[in-house]
Amino acid sequence: MSDRGEIAQRARSPTADAGIPPRQGEHTPEPLPQRLVPEGGEPIQEAAEQGREEPPDFMASAYDVAREALIEGGIVDSDEQAADHLLARWMGKARRPVRRVPVARKADDDVLLERSRPAQPPAAIPSSPTLSTASLPRRDTTSKSKSKSLPAIPRDKAPPEDFMRPVSEFALSRLRQKGYIELFYFTEEGMRLAAGDTTPVHDDAFTVANRDATIVLSTGPRPLKGVKSDELLSWDQVSKARTLLLLHAQNEKWDQEHIEVLSLFFFRLDAHPIRSEPRGNETVVRYQARYRQEWHRAMTNDEPFNLAIINENALLRIQNQLMAEQTVRALQAVCNVILEPR
Repeated sequence: MSDRGEIAQRARSPTADAGIPPRQGEHTPEPLPQRLVPEGGEPIQEAAEQGREEPPDFMASAYDVAREALIEGGIVDSDEQAADHLLARWMGKARRPVRRVPVARKADDDVLLERSRPAQPPAAIPSSPTLSTASLPRRDTTSKSKSKSLPAIPRDKAPPEDFMRPVSEFALSRLRQKGYIELFYFTEEGMRLAAGDTTPVHDDAFTVANRDATIVLSTGPRPLKGVKSDELLSWDQVSKARTLLLLHAQNEKWDQEHIEVLSLFFFRLDAHPIRSEPRGNETVVRYQARYRQEWHRAMTNDEPFNLAIINENALLRIQNQLMAEQTVRALQAVCNVILEPR
């Protein structure tokens, strides 16, 4: 062992110098040689045991090795502190050859011992089964939870002069499917109802449809509440709604042939001479409601027909039905007056 190492080890274990037996589990350093000093110096321990009144000059060059050993061993930080440390040891040996280590000094030695030990990695915390990631609910990473990014704004594009008023999402979904949709959705009343509809549209909402005695569940937006059938509309409402219906059908990529047939169908009903006869407007309204719906059903079943051809016999039959219904209502009114108690 080198001189510097022995002196540093001696400085770390003051209990050995004081004659105190080491504690259980404590490392007992090798005894320090009594005359282990550099050339020309006096042994620290011997000088103290001889009772020398004046301490040696520990800042002298003779004690350079001892001071450097204390600094390298981490006991002190400078030559002055090393000299003070050596002086304290010398004075302790001269006054109390045998003494017990004070509590404060032992605490300092414990700190030095802790500093000299290698750093231990922190103990691993055992995982708790209640905090296991397997028991935690997973976040929904589907497309529904992802926000849609907005498109870039073209700086040179001006707003349009006019645009179509928005209609119900349910009506637009039916147009995308090339299916039948009531004209009420495209009337003024229907668009106001759609604008005030605050019912959230969910992807898992179901719509029930009856097709060939089979109940079909499909996802998508739901129809509005309070929708009127086409037979309950006036011809004025039909005329205004058909324009918006054709525009939205064109936006939803309908075939041009179907758009032309549907447009010609409305035009011929509007110009039909039966409208000038009794119950004429109600006749074309009912004809439009029944045959437009039948046209969509026939195309679904691969049995299409030309809707633009007006069936005159069907028009007359509908007109006669309306006249008969009017007669029945009139007779019922008369009977109610006659049978009313007085």
